[in-house]
Amino acid sequence: MIMNDQILKPVYEKLKQTGTSDEEIAKIIADLTQAATVALYKEALDTFSDEDLKQIEDAPDDTAANKLIVELYAQRVGTAPTELLNVFFQKFAEKFIEA
Repeated sequence: MIMNDQILKPVYEKLKQTGTSDEEIAKIIADLTQAATVALYKEALDTFSDEDLKQIEDAPDDTAANKLIVELYAQRVGTAPTELLNVFFQKFAEKFIEA
């Protein structure tokens, strides 16, 4: 998954200013990324038809399944999952900086 590192740079900088260690920041970013990914996959599953799910299940391996998920999601929703993740991270960063 590719994410624009610049989106979360202000979050990193604010955390550093408050004395948060690089290790703690890495954990925060990892937890945030995991939460965003889980939310995205949940939304994708709600979007997919039974036929879509069957295609994903029949994929030869996890890599092929993930590629198919990205393709089907983009077809059903009209945007790539990475774009939606970037929007999620952008909103998070804005709210975090405001707090």
